[in-house]
Amino acid sequence: MSNKLSEIILKGLQSENDKYVVEAIKSIRKSTNTGYLPYVLALLETNQPESVIREISSLLNDIRDKESTTYIVEAIKNPKIKKYLHLVVSSCWISDNDFGEHLMTFTDLVLKENYQVAFEALTVIENSLHRVSDKDKELCLDRLNSEIENVSADKRQLVGELVKIVENFKDISDLN
Repeated sequence: MSNKLSEIILKGLQSENDKYVVEAIKSIRKSTNTGYLPYVLALLETNQPESVIREISSLLNDIRDKESTTYIVEAIKNPKIKKYLHLVVSSCWISDNDFGEHLMTFTDLVLKENYQVAFEALTVIENSLHRVSDKDKELCLDRLNSEIENVSADKRQLVGELVKIVENFKDISDLN
């Protein structure tokens, strides 16, 4: 697979015409070149029509590539995509890529973001725990337990559930 980026696709992503943007994203899905991801994710920094958002969501949900996780986590940390944060976070568990090394990023999302994003982040964590070291699980538990009283009342039960999930995974790995 070539990592060279097509000028035609890049121009399509920068087009004022939604149709060209959508076509460019569809071309990226076919190419599977993760080098386009920063350009695609940058589109989320501005208001986009529903057709473009749908196509971005489909692309993120379908990407099965370890390289993509770095770009996606960078986007999650970008405050300019806040409006679409739930979409990006949900793509992490839908795509089934390994986000285990970013456990604390998702833990922070559970603690700091709205309920919808927190729930999506919990799902990412739950799906990643079998790939996470016991040390990282302990760090996650420490952070959750130290912050549970500081989260909004509507999320306190969610955080409590996440604590139980992480503890159960830790107990399972202790048996092995």
